[in-house]
Amino acid sequence: MQQQQQVTPDPRPPQMAKSSLPSFSLALCVLFSGLSLIGCVDDRKQSPDDLREKTAERTAELKRNAKSVAEGVKDGWNRDKKRVDLNTATRQELVSTGLTGAQSDHVIDHRPYSTTRQLLTKHVLSGDEYRDIEPRVTVAEASDK
Repeated sequence: MQQQQQVTPDPRPPQMAKSSLPSFSLALCVLFSGLSLIGCVDDRKQSPDDLREKTAERTAELKRNAKSVAEGVKDGWNRDKKRVDLNTATRQELVSTGLTGAQSDHVIDHRPYSTTRQLLTKHVLSGDEYRDIEPRVTVAEASDK
């Protein structure tokens, strides 16, 4: 008699992997192109020239939409690359985020940070100062070495 093992489902909610974002965008483009081509179908008889013209217009529209989607995905991927890492940034890099030289020195003196919010919990910056620079700073994940 064999024992059957019970497999329990993972209680964590499923999360979209970064690598699935391009395939999702591609699927979205294919869906839009299919819907657009459906709009080209007409019950009336169309001349081949009219049909070619409508198809060309739809194709040009799809190219514009696909380009916009691709640029949005690229901007999303590059957003964090433009941020300054609080744990490794030089004084000048910190100043480029909007901090003063004295504030930048204060940030450097209180390293390391595990989150950007530690600028508040360690009393390095005020709430207003933190809100001003928060979109331009990050804390890189520690690498497994």
